[in-house]
Amino acid sequence: MFESLREPWVFAVHSEWVDEAAFELHATLPDTVQFLAAAEALLMHPVQGLRLRQIGGGAGAALGRKPDPLVGKA
Repeated sequence: MFESLREPWVFAVHSEWVDEAAFELHATLPDTVQFLAAAEALLMHPVQGLRLRQIGGGAGAALGRKPDPLVGKA
């Protein structure tokens, strides 16, 4: 669980899935459904899900920046 540094009412959960079918299965599990219902009840705004994919490079990739420790972690 992560909290935004600039917007302390914004939280994020980072997770990775083997494939789309694994994610779809996870979305139907009782614990997931219960978590989302509790989050909706506790938060002042709707839960928003972002489906992302990692892309390579980007600005500064060749500058020798350290990799993001969260990328590739479940």
